[in-house]
Amino acid sequence: KDAKVEIKLGAGVIDVITKTAITQNDGISTFTNATVPLFRMDGEANPTWANVEAPVNATINNDIVTLGETQQYYGNSNAYFVGYYSELTTTTNKNVIAFTGVDGTKDIICTDQVNAGSKASPISNAKLTFKHMLSKIEIKVVGTAASAAAFGSITKVELLEIPTSLDLTLGEISKIDANNSPVPSTISLFEGSQTITTSSTKIG
Repeated sequence: KDAKVEIKLGAGVIDVITKTAITQNDGISTFTNATVPLFRMDGEANPTWANVEAPVNATINNDIVTLGETQQYYGNSNAYFVGYYSELTTTTNKNVIAFTGVDGTKDIICTDQVNAGSKASPISNAKLTFKHMLSKIEIKVVGTAASAAAFGSITKVELLEIPTSLDLTLGEISKIDANNSPVPSTISLFEGSQTITTSSTKIG
């Protein structure tokens, strides 16, 4: 009864088009041998993620999650996982991940809490479903001939008071919040000359 039992997890990324970073691509849509930090807690009921220990890295390739040898089932407790992935600079304090240098070019994805079951009752189809925590913004210009004559060309498009630091809190339902230190900045999406036309034109 003390034999080791492997924990099996799958992975996937959802909402690729509608929820991504402010960029001209669609953010992270799949994993290719990516090193992903996973947090784990064991218990009979929903765990208190504010007490979690440091994460252990897993490797995810497409939808296959490879856990380290230490990631086995222990006793009769359920194993719960949360994880995140980003190329941004991070600082970890328990289940709160602080991101700095946010400028809209790099994505942030994470999971909600996943229950992988216990040694006696493993959940074979447990899946780490990563969701995008930033929104994609597309700017399109359209107008009438009269508005084009009245206003001329678009010369600049900016997003004002955009936080450059974000705090991601992982848990049963993970969430992200602005951290206003340092002071939010302005992100330039377009600078040049764009004529207003009667058909929708993407700029930036």
